[in-house]
Amino acid sequence: MAKPNELSALKREIAKARRQRGPRNRFDERLRERILKVAWERMAEGETAIAVSRELGLGRRTLEGWLPRTAGREAKQPKVVPVVLEEQRSERSVVLELGGGRVTGLQLEDVAELLRRLR
Repeated sequence: MAKPNELSALKREIAKARRQRGPRNRFDERLRERILKVAWERMAEGETAIAVSRELGLGRRTLEGWLPRTAGREAKQPKVVPVVLEEQRSERSVVLELGGGRVTGLQLEDVAELLRRLR
């Protein structure tokens, strides 16, 4: 998450950009990238796009326009959880379900052989 002083600086830059007159594209690419980085971090923590736009002092529609269609929805975004994969040992038994049938207690090599024969 952005540090409080970085967040404050970003809010000041957003406020300054919003005060500018002229073309609609008041937010340069660098500022937009920083805004999106904070927005994705906050939404990964469970905040909505609307809450993030309020926190940053940014128009809801502006932020939602920069996000993919599904990311701007009111529903909370799921958190990303790292997963560590472990190598499966062949002595473990495997449960295999195929078309409503269930086979249990096979070794991984047996499952591979079964699948080869079912082709």
